[in-house]
Amino acid sequence: MGELAHAYFYLLEWSSTVTDIREQYPLLPLAETLAIAKSLGIEHPVFGRAKRPVVLVTDYLLTVRRNNAVVQNARTLATAASLDDTRELELLEIERRYWEACGVDWGIVTQHEIPLDFANNADFLHYHMLHDLSSFLAEDCLNTLPALVALLTCLVQQETDQPLNHLTSLCDAQLSYAPGTSLTAAYHLLATRKFRIDMQVPINPHKPLHLLAVALN
Repeated sequence: MGELAHAYFYLLEWSSTVTDIREQYPLLPLAETLAIAKSLGIEHPVFGRAKRPVVLVTDYLLTVRRNNAVVQNARTLATAASLDDTRELELLEIERRYWEACGVDWGIVTQHEIPLDFANNADFLHYHMLHDLSSFLAEDCLNTLPALVALLTCLVQQETDQPLNHLTSLCDAQLSYAPGTSLTAAYHLLATRKFRIDMQVPINPHKPLHLLAVALN
C-alpha cells in the first residue's frame, strides 16, 4: 500500500486542478462513524483490551477546481485484491456513508487507476518543481540563462532524433557550462511545464525528448 500511496500522491501533486491535499483525514466526530456502523450491523474498529473505538481515516481529502467551482473529493486507496475481503468492504461502506452524509464525492482508487509511468515521471520531477532554476545553476551561469533556455529549446525541437543528454551536452559545451548544467535546466523546464510532454512516456535522458508544446512565457 505504501507504493500505491506514493504513486498516487505524485499524481495529485502534478494535477493542475488539485489545489490542496490532506492525507489521513480523520472521520470525526467519532459518534458519526459509530452510528453508521451500528445502523449497518457492522463492528466498528476498536483497539486495546478496553476496546476503545478507533477514529477512522480517509487517505486523501482533496480540494479540487472543477467547472469554475471549488469542491472537495475524498479518496481511499485499496488494492484490487482487498476488495474481495468482506471486512474491508464493511469498513469502506462506513467511509462511503460518512462522506455521503457530508455531501462530499468519495471514491476508491486501486492500482488499476494509477498510471505508473505518469506517476514515476511526476515523482522524478518533484524536486525540480520545488525550486527556482537559479537555485540549480552556478552564479556565473545566471546571466546567460535566457541563452541556455533558447538554445536548449531550439535543439530539442529541431533535433528530434537525438537523445536529450546529447543535446544538453552540446548546450554545456557551447555556453561553457559545467557538464550536466543544461540537463538540470531541461528537467526544471519539464517540472514547471514550460516543456510539455506526454507524461505517460517515461523520461529518459538517453532517449529523445518529444515536446508537445513549449510555453516559456
